[in-house]
Amino acid sequence: MASLTAEYQSLLIVDESLAGLGRAVDLARRVARGGRVNSRRWPSLAGANGDAETRPISSASAQRVWEVANLLRSLPPRAEKPDVPEAQYALLMDTLLLVFHQAYFWLLPKAAAQREFLLGALDAFADELPNLADRFQVKGLLHLERGEVEKAARAFNAALAATPSDQHDFLTRVQMLWSLLIEHGRVPDAFDCLMQVSPRVTRLDYDEFQGLLKETFKEASKR
Repeated sequence: MASLTAEYQSLLIVDESLAGLGRAVDLARRVARGGRVNSRRWPSLAGANGDAETRPISSASAQRVWEVANLLRSLPPRAEKPDVPEAQYALLMDTLLLVFHQAYFWLLPKAAAQREFLLGALDAFADELPNLADRFQVKGLLHLERGEVEKAARAFNAALAATPSDQHDFLTRVQMLWSLLIEHGRVPDAFDCLMQVSPRVTRLDYDEFQGLLKETFKEASKR
């Protein structure tokens, strides 16, 4: 398990790219393949490679879209079987979040004719996420991709509400919602957002949070 965990941790700081996507997909398949991990036996989630090779594909890009979509749709339900250890399930779902990240930021802009197909798979994956904060955050990104700004703002707000303030991505989620509101000229809403979360901001995040407040005042002064 140590090598799987080490690969997962290294992927957390990898830029969005073809290589990054390939590594994330490969790791998801390795986790799903199962085998003996430490003293536990991880079951194989049958069909982890999917049926991408048997489906007629017109291009390498379309092949990648199909493989990613197949993984994100098929693996989460298989991982919910009672015999799947919690450690395997948790690592698989965390890895699939990395697959989502790579697919959303790198693959989706290049999906062309397969865009709606890939979006559907990303949506289906979001519905399977056990962590509510992650689920709302992913849903917000998908709403944003579809131009549904109000739905995205609500989803990001729900993700923020479900994220503990001492979690590493708490301020990132504050920034995501704040940026969306600022970009769409909703400065009062951005200020209200900051005021609502201010009691939850930890000392570690205080300076960055103050920076957001200052930027909000600057934006307000322009109007």
